[in-house]
Amino acid sequence: MRKIVFVASFYLATLNLFGAESGDYFQSAMSLYLGNHYQNAIQNLKAAIVLDENRWEAHQLLGYCDYMLNH
Repeated sequence: MRKIVFVASFYLATLNLFGAESGDYFQSAMSLYLGNHYQNAIQNLKAAIVLDENRWEAHQLLGYCDYMLNH
């Protein structure tokens, strides 16, 4: 699990260095969601929404992550 978190953190740092777009954050969040890393996925989804508030998929996945953490 530490390896996954490290890889995700490294990926996010790389995205920030090279001007990540909303889709980059969303794809990373989807991978984290599928790996049951909901809290990390939420961070990426919030970044995706800041960059593109009309990305409905990010809003939807954010709701799924919140549901999984609270149930």
